[in-house]
Amino acid sequence: MKKINIILIITGLIMIYFVDISVEIKTKSNLFSVEEPIPNKLIIPELVVAATPPITSKAVKPKTKVIKPKPKKKPKKLSKYVPSTSHMRYIKRFSDVAVDEMLLYGIPASITLAQGIHESNAGNSALALKANNHFGIKCKKNWTGPSFAHKDDDYDKNGNLIKSCFRKYKGPWQSFRDHSKFLGKPRYAHLKSYGNDYKKWAHGLKKQGYATDPLYAEKLIRLIEGLKLDKYDSQ
Repeated sequence: MKKINIILIITGLIMIYFVDISVEIKTKSNLFSVEEPIPNKLIIPELVVAATPPITSKAVKPKTKVIKPKPKKKPKKLSKYVPSTSHMRYIKRFSDVAVDEMLLYGIPASITLAQGIHESNAGNSALALKANNHFGIKCKKNWTGPSFAHKDDDYDKNGNLIKSCFRKYKGPWQSFRDHSKFLGKPRYAHLKSYGNDYKKWAHGLKKQGYATDPLYAEKLIRLIEGLKLDKYDSQ
């Protein structure tokens, strides 16, 4: 009986020991199993990045400024002709010479007188007074007579105005004759087909390069009409 009691006591103690251990294990497992609350969503703040152009392998050419050519200025219109006493004196002195040259060489007297008045400032220019040159005719290559150096429209390589070589005559009458011969050259010969049409003659002289003035033809026509020089063409 004593052995049985001892065995029961030992068995009871063992059971108590295992019960305590199981309780302790359960308690510890509960402690480790407590889960922290997990938020429903993980909110990540958006990062705003400025848009940048895509990188390309091609080189971007710099923009070049297009310079438009300036429009050419139109020549100003001429004012109305105002009669001048110096013009009237010139006509009185040389009208007969102009008519004689017209009869010999077929150049309208109105054109000859208008050119003489315009080119020589009615006989008062330095070229007319010092060289008797009334028509602004330059030496050219074939001229073998006397010459006169005078600044006009010739420039050197640096753009400086230089003196030009002009023909020099013994008297104004020789200048009128040389003018008639000068307009008889092939460059101007076809103008004679215009007869006494002074307007065609004036524009023809400008077109063939007699003068560089863009209003040269208009100036001759204004003189002819203002001074009624065309009346000498019918003589």
